[in-house]
Amino acid sequence: VVLSQPWVAALCGFAVAAASALIAWLGLRWSESNPRLMIAAVLGGTLVRMVMVGAVSVLLLLFTSIDSTIYVVTLAVCYLLFLGVEIYLIASRAKGASGSSTAAEQASE
Repeated sequence: VVLSQPWVAALCGFAVAAASALIAWLGLRWSESNPRLMIAAVLGGTLVRMVMVGAVSVLLLLFTSIDSTIYVVTLAVCYLLFLGVEIYLIASRAKGASGSSTAAEQASE
């Protein structure tokens, strides 16, 4: 049975984490036009992603024969890596927004 193979569990963990990261990236892209939307996109997106990851994980672990340990470890590692990238993108975007307003203020002086 293919589902009991360790690589399938690892692939499923990666896929769920990647789908969560994609939702985060889409939320950040959507909020680019209005920086005030960024907080709503990040917090709302986090809630949606947590529910999605939880629901998919429960369904996978209850109704398939994938290795739960490999799935959970891969999901956690990949989720944390993608979260680090998300934090970096948010911080760089916030830094860029504050830097551009400072430059604009300096130009008007």
